[in-house]
Amino acid sequence: MSTEELVTAVRAGDFPAVARLVEAMPDARRRAELPRLGQLRRELRDSATSRAGAATALLIAGAVCHTAPSGAADWIGGRDFDVRHWPHPPLLALLDARPADWQREVALRLARRPADRTGWGNPAPYQIAEHLLRRSDTPPPAEPGFVADWMGDRGRPEPRPWLRALPPGPDLYARLRADSFTPVLAPLVFDADTVQHLSGPWAAKDPSQRWPAVLARLAAEGVVDRPALIGRGFARLVRGGGPGELRTYLDVLRGLRPEVGELADNRRALLAMLDGDSVVAGFALESLVV
Repeated sequence: MSTEELVTAVRAGDFPAVARLVEAMPDARRRAELPRLGQLRRELRDSATSRAGAATALLIAGAVCHTAPSGAADWIGGRDFDVRHWPHPPLLALLDARPADWQREVALRLARRPADRTGWGNPAPYQIAEHLLRRSDTPPPAEPGFVADWMGDRGRPEPRPWLRALPPGPDLYARLRADSFTPVLAPLVFDADTVQHLSGPWAAKDPSQRWPAVLARLAAEGVVDRPALIGRGFARLVRGGGPGELRTYLDVLRGLRPEVGELADNRRALLAMLDGDSVVAGFALESLVV
């Protein structure tokens, strides 16, 4: 097989052919393909006429030809890829065939990337990271960027071919209830830059389907650690910030309706909040006199 055979298959967006060719390569041959794949990446980036599937095929083929996790993570996380629908079965099989240690390290490196702050960025790096975490039986990491991207992903109503256990549609509660990442990541929503997500998701039909109400419901049911969520919420308000973001976080905390004992457990934070934003300070004063 020549290098051009793989390049031709990638250009055509022929996922089965790409998978067949790469599967047959030992690691040394895969590494030898990387210079030509890198060249093709530059060509596709500058082309207005390349097939839509070519970037998808190149994303996964290049990733699995990097036998070092660092190189694979850098390849997947490149900002010149804009791949919206990557989990085609032949390409998934290429990722799934890599050793668990490779999958784990690639996923953790991707998880350390900064979150997409626009809400419209390439979803593939987060989705591939989650897929590899699950394949390698690795718990989700507490990286702020990963938490924010998890929230962004869960707010989307589209089906997830790579994770069929999560129901599509506007029902955020049903999706989080079915998600094994929820107990780990939901208590961390105050630790990351999540304001843009907490006011959504955009597909919600009423406030009960938005993040504040859904988090309160999951905490009441014990799916999410309520004391941890409340404690982190108070800590976030103590750290300060812009009025808009603080009031968004405060709305989430209000929705949890901390009880007298929970307010007492966070008395130190309440006292510190008295010196902050006026609305936050007012809430703290009300809570201290309960």
